[in-house]
Amino acid sequence: MTKPTFPDPPKLDTLVLHADQPDETKDEAFPVAPSISMSTTFRQPHPDSTLARNADNLESAPDVAPYHVYSRYTQDTRTRAERVISGILGAHSLLYSSGLSASDSLLDFCLPSVIAIREGYFGVHEVIHKYCRGRNVKVIDLDDEYPVLAGVPAENESNISQGKLLVWLETPLNPTGEARDIEHYANRARAANGYLVVDATLAPPPLMDPFLHGADFVVHSGTKYLADIPIC
Repeated sequence: MTKPTFPDPPKLDTLVLHADQPDETKDEAFPVAPSISMSTTFRQPHPDSTLARNADNLESAPDVAPYHVYSRYTQDTRTRAERVISGILGAHSLLYSSGLSASDSLLDFCLPSVIAIREGYFGVHEVIHKYCRGRNVKVIDLDDEYPVLAGVPAENESNISQGKLLVWLETPLNPTGEARDIEHYANRARAANGYLVVDATLAPPPLMDPFLHGADFVVHSGTKYLADIPIC
């Protein structure tokens, strides 16, 4: 019998089903769906144990943390879902309890001094308004001239610089369905030494992959098309 061959890398339909496939040599009884835990905290290993000595992974590689500490940090339902989404997107993913908390965290991560945006979800505009409060931040139109800002190295051990321009592009636009040119705005943002975030609520994979067109960050909604819930 000829041994079957599989595409490398695997295609999207395979990733959706198997992106969080475990190492069967280590865990043969891996559940198809993660168990629901009612606990917010988890018992800590003995300080002299191997798990405790590997605790650095909790900060440096939370997606492969050796053990759980607090449910908002890691737990099976979140980490397994993030592993699948990361496989689908081909990029590191983080799950948040709401789209606004994800948007707020993205702003805090980039700390932009100029934000270019036009229309889109009103909640994002409210989050941006809150972010600008007490800060010297300028909000401009998506098609205004972009200032070139040097920024400063981030203190969060990432390879980004903070204080730059952040272009916030929602496409397709809710509720009109207007499709915007991601590559155009990615090139403009890059020419201004800035970053592009794409709100892809209405077009998750496989409909659209903003990373292929130059996006630096992509925001999806788990309560919309990404979860096969077409209520937008």
